Amino acid sequence: MVIPIGGLPDVDYPETTDLDRVFVPMGVPIYKGGMMECKTFFEAEPDLINLALQASEKIVFEPVPGTDRLPVVSVGIIVTGDHFIASTHKSEWLFQAFEALSTEMEGAAVAQVAYIHDIPWVIIRTNSDIADDIAEDITKELLQYAAETSAKLVVKMVELLAEEKKPY
Repeated sequence: MVIPIGGLPDVDYPETTDLDRVFVPMGVPIYKGGMMECKTFFEAEPDLINLALQASEKIVFEPVPGTDRLPVVSVGIIVTGDHFIASTHKSEWLFQAFEALSTEMEGAAVAQVAYIHDIPWVIIRTNSDIADDIAEDITKELLQYAAETSAKLVVKMVELLAEEKKPY
């Protein structure tokens, strides 16, 4: 929901509202089984989260380009929106308000469709930047690395599923 800076008079906003950035999390209307509900959070399949963690322990990650550090595998909240986050201040606010480990623009669509159709899902995300003031400058050089790293993890997950003969 878009509101005027400072908010509307005499309106109580949720704690996660940012009146300086005119942002109010509203949730998404979902039609499932003939009923409408408003969802603000979609939970990934715990077994698939665990599978991703197992897979991450069985593969060798390459160092992040231009550094000697290896990627860090994390499980947590990913927030989504309709624009690229390239602000240290906004990135920090998203972490404080939602404990968001990452921001992105595509995963929520996957989560919504999977939720509506009762399909187990998990989002594998390789962050190519830290959503700060230099995000736009470094994104292009890290895109290939991010794609390869995510693919390596997904391939290992599929191999583990095949070994376990799971029905996903």
